[in-house]
Amino acid sequence: MNKPRNKIDLKKRGDRRCMTSIPLTADRWTRCVYGRFEYGCPAPSNERQASFKHVTPIPSGAEWKMRVENGVGAWVGFATHKYNVANRATTYESTVRVDLTSGLVYIFSDITESGKNYQYSRPLVNHLRKHMPYASYNLSLRCEKGTNIPQIQFNNNNMWHNFAPGECALKAEPLFPYLMLRGTACLSEHQIAVPKPTKSAQKTQ
Repeated sequence: MNKPRNKIDLKKRGDRRCMTSIPLTADRWTRCVYGRFEYGCPAPSNERQASFKHVTPIPSGAEWKMRVENGVGAWVGFATHKYNVANRATTYESTVRVDLTSGLVYIFSDITESGKNYQYSRPLVNHLRKHMPYASYNLSLRCEKGTNIPQIQFNNNNMWHNFAPGECALKAEPLFPYLMLRGTACLSEHQIAVPKPTKSAQKTQ
């Protein structure tokens, strides 16, 4: 794994809103036995797939931002409090994830509002092809405020894409950053971007 570079700058990379950044530090990522940390970033320790979950919930209206140094072998998504990296085989249904290589999406029953499982073969593949798996780019994830639909954005271009066709909403409960990494996958500069209160909102407090 090469040392991550090109730190995310919320002001310089096209994010037009005024955001406050909360770094997702390495000491607060939980990991399975195959996970480790390199340069402060989650990383797989061998060819086995490593799972990670951060203990910081993503506030409503906030975005999880990261730098994709190498997306091959990387899955990103959300998990509820029920997901446990040490027991991932029995708690995976509390997750939703996107494969940054193929665009495959899994949305499992214990995290969806409908209580159903969803699998989509490659709804995001055309967007991912614009950012070759080995090329570095900025990535943002969120649950849309009001609908709780999981969405993804590339290079802070202010264009959000649903994880899946239609409206597949997640349960209205705290969601946590969730990763699955294999091989040379490298995602760095993890942070939660929270919109700052407007001046009018501050006056009413």
